[in-house]
Amino acid sequence: MITVNIYYRGEHGAARAFAAEMTRTGVVDAIRAEEGNLRYAYFFPMEDPETVGIRPPSTPTTPPP
Repeated sequence: MITVNIYYRGEHGAARAFAAEMTRTGVVDAIRAEEGNLRYAYFFPMEDPETVGIRPPSTPTTPPP
């Protein structure tokens, strides 16, 4: 499986506000409910309070024959 991390950077709390809005409006729940989705998660790097990390939807992969 390949893991991809996306970093969203903002100023004056905009990145965390984005994550909060996505959660509050149900978008995160809808993404997590998609068939085959293993994970969708936010994380907050301790060294940068203006950045939100996102682990986007992932699905299991089957190696080629």
